[in-house]
Amino acid sequence: IPFLTIHQSKGLEFPVVIVPSLERRFRSDNEPLLDDELGFTFTPLARGEKAVVVPIAEFLKCRTASKMIAEEKRILYVACTRARDMLILSVVRQDNRSSHSWMNWLLNGLQIDESLSSTKIVRSVETQYLRVEGEQYNLVKLSHALEVHMLTPADL
Repeated sequence: IPFLTIHQSKGLEFPVVIVPSLERRFRSDNEPLLDDELGFTFTPLARGEKAVVVPIAEFLKCRTASKMIAEEKRILYVACTRARDMLILSVVRQDNRSSHSWMNWLLNGLQIDESLSSTKIVRSVETQYLRVEGEQYNLVKLSHALEVHMLTPADL
């Protein structure tokens, strides 16, 4: 059984893929803040160890967070699309649904409310692709069901 990082799995496909620790929160505000275009900045401390608000530092915090979220979503996409037959996502349930974590993005994107009593959610999904037939391109639409099974430790 091969164990690969998400980056190592890029371009590959496997019958079963397990993605652990989806509850991990992402931090992008570690200082000093570095930016390719604007350089770097940090929040200086004034007398009494009180942080001084520096507009460029606040701007770079927002910009860095935005870039980090976009990159983490790309990484999650790569991880989830490596599975051919089954995708298993592992998460330690947390109360803060508003935080930036892979699991919260998935639940929000699939419009799944964690308080649902059912542990099986089925969503109808429609995908499209272009099929080449001779010199013609035809748009093909496929409908299929996406099943999400939410298991708790009691289910195991």
